[in-house]
Amino acid sequence: MERLNLYKVKERRISIKKFLVFVIIVLIPFFSMFFLSQFWVYQSISKTVESYPLVFNNITFLEPLEIPKIVENEILKYDSKLNIIVNKITYYKSYLNKVYYSKYFLQELLDFFKKKNEKFFIKSINFSDGKFKILFYEFSNQKDDFSEVVNKLNDVYKNVGISLKDTKTLYSDFKMFEFYLEGEL
Repeated sequence: MERLNLYKVKERRISIKKFLVFVIIVLIPFFSMFFLSQFWVYQSISKTVESYPLVFNNITFLEPLEIPKIVENEILKYDSKLNIIVNKITYYKSYLNKVYYSKYFLQELLDFFKKKNEKFFIKSINFSDGKFKILFYEFSNQKDDFSEVVNKLNDVYKNVGISLKDTKTLYSDFKMFEFYLEGEL
């Protein structure tokens, strides 16, 4: 005998085989994307390891997904070391500038003394708190013009000035001039 469907509101049922086929069809894109992303991560990691073998020789890792964290930590370590080096370079540069400027006035004055035929005698040099003061004597027939030295020192220092403190006649027209050179950083 034939089975007739005489009910108008009959519930449709799916067989277990059809249900499993539908579930598999729905899950295939998900798994394919998952495996594709994993493959892409492994490929990018292997390219990175090939590109920087010296960096990864020192790193041991068990889980490939931890590699980005490890790399990020290494980058942060190297950045901090780089900042320390930059700070040290800046410190030494400022120290060298300070040392250079603390002795530049003396170098310019001695270079000026070497160019002249007259005799000079430096009695005292005082450099403290960013200010320098030099007391020196010139032995000659007439006093020299120190404007060249003052102009050079004005490029580096502030309030550079030279003043004649005293003049003494030693022998006929041969004189001793006492000068006072001062300035500040």
